[in-house]
Amino acid sequence: MTSDNDDSSTLPPGEHWEQLRSKYSETPQEQERQMRARLRLRERCLSNPWYAEQDRKDGMAFWERLHDKAVLSD
Repeated sequence: MTSDNDDSSTLPPGEHWEQLRSKYSETPQEQERQMRARLRLRERCLSNPWYAEQDRKDGMAFWERLHDKAVLSD
């Protein structure tokens, strides 16, 4: 059962996620850890031509999206 003042069900899924994410902002230490993990992922994959092309086209934005969607052990 949901409350009447909870309007999150009317938001598109992406916006609902962003709203939740903004409520729980990451600490600077967590942001730094995430960036190091993205850079490690980039270093491991960059020798693959397809990943190298994505890196050339989108830069770190590609690695951020890939890392954020992946289930990785840091």
